[in-house]
Amino acid sequence: MRYLYRFFSRWQNWLAVILLLGYFILAITAPIISPENPKDPGAFPHITEGAVKNRPPMPPNEKAPLGTLPKDVDVLHPLVWGARDALKFGLIIAVSASILGTIYGAVAAFIGSKWGGLMMSIADTFLAIPTIACLVLLQQLLATTITAMGGMYLHSETIGWQIYVVGPMTPIRWLLEHINPLMLTLIILSWMPFARLVYSNVILLMQTQFILAARMVGGSPLWIIRKHIIPNSFAPVLVLAARDVGGIVLLQATFTFINMGGDSIWGEMLAQGRNWVIGPGGNLLTYWWVYLPPTLAIMAFGIAWTMFGDGLVDALDPETPEPGKKSTNVFKLKKTTKETNPLFSSKEPLQNEIGSALTSLGSRKLLVSTKVVPNRPPEQDPILQVAHDALAEHNLEKALHAYSYLTAHGRQLDTVVRDMIQVARRFPECANVWKVLGDVLTQIGNHEYAAKSYDYFKEVNR
Repeated sequence: MRYLYRFFSRWQNWLAVILLLGYFILAITAPIISPENPKDPGAFPHITEGAVKNRPPMPPNEKAPLGTLPKDVDVLHPLVWGARDALKFGLIIAVSASILGTIYGAVAAFIGSKWGGLMMSIADTFLAIPTIACLVLLQQLLATTITAMGGMYLHSETIGWQIYVVGPMTPIRWLLEHINPLMLTLIILSWMPFARLVYSNVILLMQTQFILAARMVGGSPLWIIRKHIIPNSFAPVLVLAARDVGGIVLLQATFTFINMGGDSIWGEMLAQGRNWVIGPGGNLLTYWWVYLPPTLAIMAFGIAWTMFGDGLVDALDPETPEPGKKSTNVFKLKKTTKETNPLFSSKEPLQNEIGSALTSLGSRKLLVSTKVVPNRPPEQDPILQVAHDALAEHNLEKALHAYSYLTAHGRQLDTVVRDMIQVARRFPECANVWKVLGDVLTQIGNHEYAAKSYDYFKEVNR
């Protein structure tokens, strides 16, 4: 529920959801809003029988609430049915590419070594293939195959690309009749970003304790990938897929508009009315109904999916603070300089020495003594969480009590050291900060910096 609360705390996400719901409702209720004409089926039916071929676009009227395209085609009908076409096309490609890329990237990362690197090199090779070149190649292969079988592969302005294959219904004939070259092209050339994203995430996941534990208990590679790796890589894949849907539909409309094999209904509307965009005297509003409805539909569709994806980024990011609360991440502190931090601006040698020590501590990895083993991850330690919450609420005294408790019990010492270095930079004038920092440095065996911290504790206490 917190993810939903986080998502709907922004008005942009509300707008995205409303727009997407509108498109889904439009797609579902298309047969009710604008029923198909059985005598003139397809996405571009004529509103009157015996339509004149060269009839110009007509303004909105009783028969056509949004006007007509050239050749007496109603604008409302393809606009409504285009929502169903866009959602089907975009979601099929996004889901297919994300599944293929997720499996490929997870397997490559799990295999690792030179074979995993080779798989990712193959993925990089696919990134270099031009979309238009791949589309033309598949179209030519399809057209050649259909022609050799005695069929036809042609394009119609009203019903799009059509395939006719003669002979009995066989699996090959069914496949040829239902294949979409543009959809296949975009699936082939859209899975690589998902593979690279999952690959990098899985590389990090492979170093986590629960993956190592699954391996130790005898879990098979496929079981670990299916049970642990893919579910933990789902969130970034979902975000990327949501953002891709709008771009895929825009690309489909573009290829349709330039007559390169796309079958976008909205793109075909723009293609049919391209000669009527500019009216007499250069007036763009003379035939506004020819291009404005499909243009707004495509723009709103792309914007809605992009905002939805951006909203998912914030909602699924664990670093994002809850609405109305300040971030509990104690490491997101303001950058300090020698001019703004009193620790460094002091002229006393001891304070300058401690400042240099903190800089050194904060810029290198802290090694915890082997005798101290944290008994649980930092995010699962309730006392550590109390300390983080107290810092977020600017309750320094409560936070120091929590850190002192953790230090005394030898819990989460590596995290406590890192936190206390940040706290010391923010509150160098507080003596107890240096006392706690000295205690935890003593616990991990760093006696040199512990002594300096105690010295500064005495200096501040004077």
